[in-house]
Amino acid sequence: MKNKALAVLLISSGMVLSGCDYFKNKKDKTEEAPTTWSCSNPENIKSLEKQLTEQYLKQVDRDLRESKYYEADQQLLRTINQNLKFDVKEIRTVTTDTKDVSKLSCEALLEINLPKGLEQRATNAFAEQNKDCEECEENQTLQDHLEAGDASVRMLNNKLVGQLKYELMKTDKDELRLHTNTQNEVINGLSFMVVKAVQFASYAKENKTIRDAEQEFDAEHDKQQALAQAALNIRQKELSVEKESQVEFLNETWESLSEDMRQALKKEQKEWFEKRDVECKVLAQRDVYDLSDREKETYQKHADYWTAEMRKQNQAMQYDKCFIMKTIERREELLN
Repeated sequence: MKNKALAVLLISSGMVLSGCDYFKNKKDKTEEAPTTWSCSNPENIKSLEKQLTEQYLKQVDRDLRESKYYEADQQLLRTINQNLKFDVKEIRTVTTDTKDVSKLSCEALLEINLPKGLEQRATNAFAEQNKDCEECEENQTLQDHLEAGDASVRMLNNKLVGQLKYELMKTDKDELRLHTNTQNEVINGLSFMVVKAVQFASYAKENKTIRDAEQEFDAEHDKQQALAQAALNIRQKELSVEKESQVEFLNETWESLSEDMRQALKKEQKEWFEKRDVECKVLAQRDVYDLSDREKETYQKHADYWTAEMRKQNQAMQYDKCFIMKTIERREELLN
């Protein structure tokens, strides 16, 4: 019984030791650094494209969190992310002497193949978000935005293309490391496009809400403006009737005077006519907003809805009002 247990123990120990060697060898193989000191090595390029993909995913997540006011279509985002393809082309080694250096500077063309429909949806979303935007550049398109400045990012036939700079470095232990700039303009441009595309519905919803509110406001404004016009017309009709009546009363009072009195007052009456017209024209120009609430008539309290024509109408009415008051005063002078 003891011999059997010892045999089992020895077999188990052997399995554990061989298992450790297997995982150790597998780990070493997985963590193996780039083996070729070359900007254009296929394995290096493959690693570079993987880095760029991860960099984009972090950037788009950050941009979406910063613009969380707008709801994003998460299903569409997953579809887009699954169908993006990063392609590094036209590789060039900038470093002239590649033997006795610890860093290689590299340049290439980064071409990102976009899923079908992404370019058009992002373009439409950009236009939708900037609709009626007073601070935005007039008639600017998504392509204008991407190509602005010195970034040299271009959108061509469902592809986003731009320059890429990266470095291949040696550590003190002669291990190779690949490094790309975290502020790559092509990646930023791609993230910008994707954010617009997945938030498109939210922009459209917001703009519809704004349009509906504007239409409601315009309808209410038109209603109040019609009310203001009706109040003006009613008061103007009243003033017109009263003006005619006071002119008639003044004429009757004048005719009731004796001939000698009319001759004596003739020059004074003429001067009064001229003075009345001038003073009333001046007083009629007083802006309605210069009047206190006590001075305003009912129709004037709706002045916020007046048009330029309605303001002219009010000015004519103010003249008539002054005309009436001064005519009454003159009639009382003649009677006394």
